[in-house]
Amino acid sequence: NGSHNPIFGNTKNCRNPELSPAGSSSGSASLIGAGGSLFGTGSDFGGSLRAPAHFCGISSIKPTIGRLSDKGLQTCVPSIGLPSVPGILA
Repeated sequence: NGSHNPIFGNTKNCRNPELSPAGSSSGSASLIGAGGSLFGTGSDFGGSLRAPAHFCGISSIKPTIGRLSDKGLQTCVPSIGLPSVPGILA
């Protein structure tokens, strides 16, 4: 399970194209793992940062409510009880 876009198709794992980079932040994780960026940001609800970081050989902190500021962030999906929290990949 990973990311898909209509122009480039499925996101590939930067270490093994036969495997998925996993999660909704897989594009950022794969880009960072391939050396295309130093860090990225995203949001985590149930592993959306941590799983792609693990599968792409990079690092992420376990996001916790209040650890990083969410000031100025907008969401496209209203909270369903458990809020998504901002986090980083590097």
